[in-house]
Amino acid sequence: VVIGSLPAGTASGAVAPKVIALVDAATVVVDALLGNVFDLTLTAGGHTIANPTSLKDGTTYLFRVKPATFTATWDTKFKGGLGLPIPPFSPGAADVDYFWFAYDAAADKLAFAGASQQATA
Repeated sequence: VVIGSLPAGTASGAVAPKVIALVDAATVVVDALLGNVFDLTLTAGGHTIANPTSLKDGTTYLFRVKPATFTATWDTKFKGGLGLPIPPFSPGAADVDYFWFAYDAAADKLAFAGASQQATA
């Protein structure tokens, strides 16, 4: 193997993430086999973003949420840390919140890695 070369069949260059539109419901189903960027527009409050299925160790997952003044809860695998809790959803009707999580298979948890909350109004 020549240093700097890629084995046959290996992708080179940037790979665009697959963006998956989630369906808002009392329990929002997330299948990580489909992608690692998820869009969700909340249409009512009191919903739960379910523990994703098919998670891959070390993978980072992005949730882009349009809360539209509603709130939801994160299921049991989503964990904030002592110094980095998962923030609440933004209150604005047109706001967009971005939440990043990294999956740790040994702990079977999605560790909260950061957020950006964009007020658009």
